[in-house]
Amino acid sequence: MASKRLSQEEIANQKAERIMNGVATWCSYYRANPHRFCKDYLGLNLKLFQKILIFMMNISDAFMFIAARGLGKTYLTAIYCCVRAILYPGTIICIASGARSQAVGVLEKITNLLMPDSGNLRFEIETSVINQQMAFIKFKNSSMIKVVTAADSARGNRAHIIIVDEFRLVSREVIDKVLKKFLTARRHPKFLDKPEYKNLPKEERIAAFIRQIKNPYRFRCGFRPRPADTAPAPRPPAATRAPHRATVPPPHRARCPAAAIRPSFPVSTSSSQHPHSITGPNFPGRANGS
Repeated sequence: MASKRLSQEEIANQKAERIMNGVATWCSYYRANPHRFCKDYLGLNLKLFQKILIFMMNISDAFMFIAARGLGKTYLTAIYCCVRAILYPGTIICIASGARSQAVGVLEKITNLLMPDSGNLRFEIETSVINQQMAFIKFKNSSMIKVVTAADSARGNRAHIIIVDEFRLVSREVIDKVLKKFLTARRHPKFLDKPEYKNLPKEERIAAFIRQIKNPYRFRCGFRPRPADTAPAPRPPAATRAPHRATVPPPHRARCPAAAIRPSFPVSTSSSQHPHSITGPNFPGRANGS
């Protein structure tokens, strides 16, 4: 039985489709595991607490980071901005602070500390401008990180994510009436403009896009739950238990391997099952569509 020879155009289309399916699969994986993206793609070796904070920043609608001096708040914020800008094309991140120099410090961490040590990050960034008049970093995927002053003069800006540095020094009125008003427009993924999605309602367009990815919910983040058949036996009464002895864990168990840095909840297909459930590579449960 003779097989039909494919034209050069059909071969190119099939190759492009395989590449995009692979990109979508890895994007789904790294969106569910941003701490691994830092290691695998950006080449950053983070501490355990930093991996946990990066993950929580990514899944939380509102995140407050309070820590002592020297812990690396600005550095970790800079990493989060880069991860979010790369994994979610078209994201606009706005950094505000009472003093402009404080917000510029986040961009300086990116240009002076992260970019020299990460070739992939340098490849992702198209241009960076830091001066007295403007300060921003633009990515090749149309994402942008920009700095504004937390004052009435910042009115008119738009963003998908707002970061307020030293927020205790910014008045509540400015946060409520100026900065929060930036969040009026949602990120618009480019796939929604394709002809095959044009005439579909938004919910159906998102569902159709997810169906094109092979098993997008394969990725579990979190410590693996104990199976029901291996549940621990109930503890004996206190009178029959041996006296408690303080033990020190062996050195090889003192640190948790990077592969186990995961949240304790499973991936689900409905955000109603858990307040922080992940709904596949595009997180439609978070109402951003991608």
